[in-house]
Amino acid sequence: MLEYARWKYILVAAVLLLATLFALPNVFGEDPALQVARKDHNPVTLEASQTVETFLRQRGIHFDRSYIDGGRLMVRFANVADQLAARDAVNDQLKDTYITALSFAPRTPAALRALGLRPMPLGLDLRGGLYLLYQVDVNAAVSQALEGYAQDARRALAAANIPVKDVITVALGSDRPNAVRLLLPPEADVNAARNALNQPLAGLSVSTESLASGSAITGVMTPAQIRERQDYAIQQNITTLRNRVERARRVRADRAAPGNRPHQRAAAGRAELGRSEGHSRPGGRPSSSVSRTCRTTPSRRCSWDGRRSAPSSTATRASVAGAAEARGDCHR
Repeated sequence: MLEYARWKYILVAAVLLLATLFALPNVFGEDPALQVARKDHNPVTLEASQTVETFLRQRGIHFDRSYIDGGRLMVRFANVADQLAARDAVNDQLKDTYITALSFAPRTPAALRALGLRPMPLGLDLRGGLYLLYQVDVNAAVSQALEGYAQDARRALAAANIPVKDVITVALGSDRPNAVRLLLPPEADVNAARNALNQPLAGLSVSTESLASGSAITGVMTPAQIRERQDYAIQQNITTLRNRVERARRVRADRAAPGNRPHQRAAAGRAELGRSEGHSRPGGRPSSSVSRTCRTTPSRRCSWDGRRSAPSSTATRASVAGAAEARGDCHR
């Protein structure tokens, strides 16, 4: 039996102990988490973290625990549904102060985190690929439609020489803007303004009201029009994604095609080079001296036109031979 010095046994035991300690954070796994950071790039304080926690509790969103990591607040959740609900709530109510990002938080105990131990980050191949969450801002699509109505109304009133004070978007019976309102001065002709707006505000529910500063004409989008605009925005984004995926698939297919492999492209290039050199003399002038040629081997011979002499250059003979062989001009 082989015997080693005692210090070697101690060294091996110490290395195994340290390796086990460093690998231990990978055992606990990870949970869905929400990363919250300040927009001004200042670190999140303990008071700020308590404010976010109180806000989530008031909204009825359950979370396991939270802690500050590297100046950012990490909030852990038991499932993805609570994670997404918290993200939406913070983005709606605290968007002026904080920015959020979906993440995963390791379940490493605080004692190991205090030692600076973290799980080994896994690459995309070990995580099973990349998952993208693509969202469409349907409210922005409705806002763009209202802006289009407002611009068309301005141009129509200007063409009819009807003064207008302002054109704004308002929310009527909704928590988001769904109508465009034109404010007219007292001397403006309301009836003429409505007639001028028949085409720009076509399809909207148009009404007129009197204000202290003059008259106002309001065009409201119906729920059906809002839904149609949102569906159109979603469909446009789906079409864009499909086109990009199809374009990427075609690029991969072209690269994987037999004729596009690197060694085959190189062989085709050499054959083309030989073909171009085989029809020229060493001096660059066209030559008809070669009628048939091939690479000279014991089992093959080359036939030359006797009217002209064969190319004198060894390199030229080799290139001519390669070109003729590519054309199938060799014979036994």
